[in-house]
Amino acid sequence: MKKILLLFVFSVGLFTASFSQAQTTNSLRVNADHYFSSVDSMIMLGKKFLGVRYSYGGNTPSGFDCSGFVSYLFGKYGFKVAKSSRDLAHVGAEVNESCLQAGDLAFFKGRSTKSSEVGHVALVIKALGGRWDIIHATVHKGIWIDHDVMNIEYYKQRFLMFRRPFELI
Repeated sequence: MKKILLLFVFSVGLFTASFSQAQTTNSLRVNADHYFSSVDSMIMLGKKFLGVRYSYGGNTPSGFDCSGFVSYLFGKYGFKVAKSSRDLAHVGAEVNESCLQAGDLAFFKGRSTKSSEVGHVALVIKALGGRWDIIHATVHKGIWIDHDVMNIEYYKQRFLMFRRPFELI
């Protein structure tokens, strides 16, 4: 009887551990070909909004904040993502810069370099040899493209991580 009880407790523990591990990754599986063809279209659509004003909490073409812009672009191509930069930072898998691709997300601290919390998200639109470009909603310029981001001191000091929001199959 002790063996059965011990086996039951062990089995429940394994199930709970695997369930909670799956829950923490928050990874959705999508077809890689569909995703990357959509990313090209997403980037072209995003460029049509260059100069659109920043609007805190905005997620429409009349005004975007950073996460509203990312969420809007993904949503236009059928990909549902979180609507806040902090929530987006817990979706998918972290990506090393050497594996970075257009369509991945770049996360930054907010205005304070002393913070360790996510305060800004941007869509990577180009990644080549350690240089990468992003499109994002900025407070002062609205929708904007920054090139070779790690050579921009403001972002270099605030960079946190890259994430791929979906598991590609």
